[in-house]
Amino acid sequence: MTRAALLPAGSDPYLLAYWLRHYRQIWASEVDELRIIACDVPAEAQDYLRALAPSASISFLPIRTDHGAVIGQLVDATSADLVMLCEDDAFIRRPGVVSECFGRIGTVDVVGTCRSSATVSSPSASPTRPPDAPPCPVFSFVFRIGYISRPSFSTAVLMSSGRSSRMPDRS
Repeated sequence: MTRAALLPAGSDPYLLAYWLRHYRQIWASEVDELRIIACDVPAEAQDYLRALAPSASISFLPIRTDHGAVIGQLVDATSADLVMLCEDDAFIRRPGVVSECFGRIGTVDVVGTCRSSATVSSPSASPTRPPDAPPCPVFSFVFRIGYISRPSFSTAVLMSSGRSSRMPDRS
């Protein structure tokens, strides 16, 4: 099955450059495709960013755009079977993690890595999130068709520091 990493990025070219260098050095070989849509990036930085990942598909939008709309565009643009939704301010520090997470898809519907406000023991632990809110992962791994057509998932796994925890059935 083909794998795509999808990144909706903000306007900071330094952060995106750091992310791209990190991607290239640590886990680029674990995906078949990298697609990025970056919003409001200065024109003078765009060619430089494209040069950091010449095999990636990098598009630029002239203004800040709703995160969900950009994710929708990224999902629509890929034909990969599996997708990984990324954040531009989060980094994978160990080779093999991406392959491990993609490898779990099929036995579970979604794999996500935890944010500090969504720990394995309590995915809705943030005071700003309602207790019945779904997990808010930094990286999510799903079947592309499942992401598009299913509003809820029957099984999910949240990864944290090499440990995993199965989330309760939310369907």
